[in-house]
Amino acid sequence: RLSSPQLSDPADIVSVIATGQLAGDLFGSSALTGAATGVALGQITSIVEGVGQSFGLDLVEIDTDGSDLVIRVGKYLTPALFTSLGYVVVPSATDRRVTDDTRFIANLDYELLEWLMAQGEYSGERGVGGGLQYEFAW
Repeated sequence: RLSSPQLSDPADIVSVIATGQLAGDLFGSSALTGAATGVALGQITSIVEGVGQSFGLDLVEIDTDGSDLVIRVGKYLTPALFTSLGYVVVPSATDRRVTDDTRFIANLDYELLEWLMAQGEYSGERGVGGGLQYEFAW
């Protein structure tokens, strides 16, 4: 009979996806206490980024987007057009709207001018969004 442990710690979930092992097994159980969970996620992210670069991706990240844990990959299609796909691995405890249809997130960023970017996002039943981002530096 096959079974799997219930994973509730974001570091363990990402570690199992990336390496097939629990984060505690990779980095020691003391690595997952308190604030060190972020350190373990950072170490796992480094492993995942290395794999992504070998596939020619421009972005591979594990991010806590708000309070969701999201794995995101992306690629520049042209120098001005960037697209990324994300998957909500661990939804926020307060977000009861998360279903299999809402776990995928698609983003499209287009640089209109050197200082102005148009952005769009699709997230299933969570909705569609868009906006402009500008940056002035001196």
